[in-house]
Amino acid sequence: MILSTWALKIASSVILPLVFALFLVGVFWPIQRLLQRVLPRSLAAVLTLAAFLGVCWAFGEGVGDCAEMVVDAWPRYQERVGTLTAQASTMAQKWGLPAFEGIGDLGGQGAEGRMSQVVHQATRVAAAFGAFTLVVGFFVLGLLEVHAFQNKFHDELADRTRSNWSTLVTKVATDFQRYVVVRTAIGLANGLAAYLFSLAIGLDMPFLWGFLTFLLNYIPTVGSIVATILPVVFALLQFESLGRPAAVLGGLGGIQILMGLWIDPLVQGKYLSLSPLVVLLSVTFWGWVWGIPGAFISVPLTIVVVIACRQSRETEWIARLLSGDDGDRDRSSASFPPWRRKKPVHGPSSATASP
Repeated sequence: MILSTWALKIASSVILPLVFALFLVGVFWPIQRLLQRVLPRSLAAVLTLAAFLGVCWAFGEGVGDCAEMVVDAWPRYQERVGTLTAQASTMAQKWGLPAFEGIGDLGGQGAEGRMSQVVHQATRVAAAFGAFTLVVGFFVLGLLEVHAFQNKFHDELADRTRSNWSTLVTKVATDFQRYVVVRTAIGLANGLAAYLFSLAIGLDMPFLWGFLTFLLNYIPTVGSIVATILPVVFALLQFESLGRPAAVLGGLGGIQILMGLWIDPLVQGKYLSLSPLVVLLSVTFWGWVWGIPGAFISVPLTIVVVIACRQSRETEWIARLLSGDDGDRDRSSASFPPWRRKKPVHGPSSATASP
């Protein structure tokens, strides 16, 4: 396990785009499957790719608008940030803690420092563009290979084994797609609620907070906390008193709590429920291995593991440990797929069989 984790972390530049591409194939394959009923396979793949690029364009527009808002608003809050940083530094020195430098004076660097920052940012942009190109390549080839892989799958396996694996793969894909679609709908509702509340209370850049709430919705538990804390911190910058920040904390925190209490049973359900501790460990582990992208896909990866483990009696205990149930679920063979259920023993020997 240690060597596998090390390999995943070291080879993240190749493995992470591949995993993301498989994730996208699972999400967009239903679209191509519907299009293939009336269109040639290649044209259906092109239209599916166009839908994917349309989603990427909408995401890029949202990120660009948020970045423009932050850049435009920064001069208004730069002095306030410097003042609060100085106060925090003074308080830290009073309590014997290490003081930290202010972040409000970011423009006082020399030409060499600014050039270094430009080169660093350009390198990160180039790396991100290369990773995105690799994801698109894997995604397109994956869409084109799904049908061929299904044919190879059916040719290589026996009838009984083929039926078993086909049922398992279909179940995993269906539940995974349902999770992604419902989680996206919940994120949109949550982001809209955060946007309307920020607009009503007078918080600057309401679109930014709504968009961040939508994105962080894909990271359970941790994402909700971050989506609440960031607007509260900004409210401390915008408003002089503590009343408005407290109202922002109560309003956005209340939205997260109410949405979580009402929606989580709908999203995860009895079959997809995960232990809160497992969710936090999953986000932490995959975030450490693959950074922020790993945190975004950590829960879907864990859900796929749980669904796969539930299909076999030998691995069902792993799914029970990862799930969020209380352990009192019926352990009869009815919870297993038909091919994994034990057949009843008939005849007089069944009465004397040991338990």
